[in-house]
Amino acid sequence: RFLDVLNTSEMTFLRQSLISPFATFLILVQVDQMRFCTFEQAPFHSKPYYYYLSFIKYENSSSLGACLKKCVEEMPACVQVAFIRNATDEQCSFYKASEEASYAPDAPGYEFYNLKRGVFYDSCPMAESLYPA
Repeated sequence: RFLDVLNTSEMTFLRQSLISPFATFLILVQVDQMRFCTFEQAPFHSKPYYYYLSFIKYENSSSLGACLKKCVEEMPACVQVAFIRNATDEQCSFYKASEEASYAPDAPGYEFYNLKRGVFYDSCPMAESLYPA
């Protein structure tokens, strides 16, 4: 008798009406995480080196998270963000991929973040700490 109740059309309708919003919620959560989880902090270079990037632009910013968000959402070519905190403000520089090697002198104080578009991680340790609320 219990199984007959579970197989009724009312239960099927109820399950379908609950599954649709839940599935939408899961998709939105995963998309939000994908946006956050594509940055990797680039290794620090203590000596000059060559890299395959070209400068896009420089901006003053309110936070590191604002810089990363701008790279993802407003600059389709952006693959790296350089961020530095000064005594009076915070600044970020945006870079795109290049076929020509560029010489990079030592850059003390800068933090570099590489954007890996199309690469997503299961855990997002940097998401809440870097993106603005």
